[in-house]
Formats: sequence, C-alpha cells, structure tokens
Amino acid sequence: MIPIDICGRLDWLKTDDSYINISARSNLGAVLTGDNMGNIWIYDVDPYIEENPEKVSRGFRCGSLKVLEWPDCNNGESDENGNFSKHPAINMVDMSSDGQFVVGVSDNNLVCIWKLTIA
Repeated sequence: MIPIDICGRLDWLKTDDSYINISARSNLGAVLTGDNMGNIWIYDVDPYIEENPEKVSRGFRCGSLKVLEWPDCNNGESDENGNFSKHPAINMVDMSSDGQFVVGVSDNNLVCIWKLTIA
C-alpha cells in the first residue's frame, strides 16, 4: 500500500458522478476539472503549495478561482420538440502552458476552447 497524505480540499459541485478527470498545471499553480453540468472549475492552489514538499500548507480548503459555464449554443432557442440542449458533462479539461487557453472535452463529442481572462 502506498501512503497518501491529504494536503487540502478543493470545493466542487455536489454530484454522484465520479468519472470527472482532474488536470493540473504545476508551473501556474492551477488545478482544473469539469462537471456534469458543462462547467469548468479552475482553482489557484499556488498560495498553498510550495516547491518544498515539507512546506505545503496542511489542511487547506480552496474555493474555485473561476467557473466557466457551458455556452448557450442554441441562442436560447429550443429544438423541434421544444427541448433546450442539455449541458454536456465535461470529461477532460486542460490548460495551455501559458495559462491563456482552456480546453474541455464533453460527453457529446465536442471539444471547446476558451480564451481565459481572470478579472
């Protein structure tokens, strides 16, 4: 068995789905994940993580820096049955090494790219 030391927790959506992937950009201190509502959650863990593993803040709790919501691809219009498009689950997320772009892959075969601006 490999010992695991839990350093902290990231606040996330309450869901029973467990297939969501998490990615990290260590050079930016960023952690990203999708959810089953089509959102992408971005966390800044840099204030809690340092290069020296002995100095990692223990027991930290981190809220998201930003949540990118799934765009309305139908301009608010419903289909022929009166249904609005459902928001897909975002199965995988990644960020460019410079932190300018976020890519999300959905369960309905879409790849979406956002240009990221944090205000």
